Amino acid sequence: MDGHKRRLLAVLGALALAVSILLVVAAGPAAGAQTIAVSQTRINGFAQDRRFIAWTPNVTRTRFPCGAGVTFRDLESGRQRSFRLHPTPCFFGLALGGRHALATTPPTPCGNCFGATVWTASPGGGLAELETFAELEGGHQLTGIAGDRRVLALSWVGYTLVDEDCNPACMWEVTGGRVNRVVDGQQVRVPGVAPAAELAVGAGRLATAPAVSSWQGSDSSTRPAEDGPVSVVEADTGAPVVTVSPTGTVQDLALSSDSLAVLVERADGTHAIERYAIPAGTLMTSTSVSGQARDLDASESGGSSIECGGA
Repeated sequence: MDGHKRRLLAVLGALALAVSILLVVAAGPAAGAQTIAVSQTRINGFAQDRRFIAWTPNVTRTRFPCGAGVTFRDLESGRQRSFRLHPTPCFFGLALGGRHALATTPPTPCGNCFGATVWTASPGGGLAELETFAELEGGHQLTGIAGDRRVLALSWVGYTLVDEDCNPACMWEVTGGRVNRVVDGQQVRVPGVAPAAELAVGAGRLATAPAVSSWQGSDSSTRPAEDGPVSVVEADTGAPVVTVSPTGTVQDLALSSDSLAVLVERADGTHAIERYAIPAGTLMTSTSVSGQARDLDASESGGSSIECGGA
């Protein structure tokens, strides 16, 4: 469990170094970058879905990035709305699907456990708590939130500690899990999808990297299998579209209407972005990237992927 907490704190630390008080968007080769909004504090979570953007402005005087509510902006009309709770949770993760968003708060104590909470947010409905995923030497671990257009989704994995003595090493096993769409503030299971360690949404579809069934070590974080599959399915029915087999361990996914981008870590410690055609599943490109690469995004114009640097 300590390893899982350390990884979360590392993510928060990386966000602290990567954020900026300016939100920018590419405006074409001639115009370069264009400032579209300004925040008076650091930005901990940011998401864009076409004309809509959302972000979590930082709470001042905190040791780690801590988002104070969620702010929405319509890039066409310029209208902007912010939502906060009092006292505010510490928001840092964000996924956007049109006018609706999912936001996450990091693990906080819940009696003898700790739990990561997912919230729904929208300009018309404000902030509402969706579910807390609680764990302590097992439980339900939130593994992803994602959104695109009218689809919002989350994934969680159930797991347990098999050998409480951890002798010679802790053994963990996956006991279940789901990938759910979030529709009108309710979770709807996507049928036929295995418990997912990584999740992406794009063009009405879901991409998932299944969680490995068991692993050893002090880190309780679920993870994909090395050289394991990545599956793309229809978000509303779970109908399969394509399955590919990247070389390495999946670190992140991005999905567009015609391509799937997969950030992998090779067995030798190097990293690459593999790009596959949808629905054929053929490997189109494999590009070496920095080991500090953290996130992927996908563009509908050519289905290109974008590397986002870490700390």
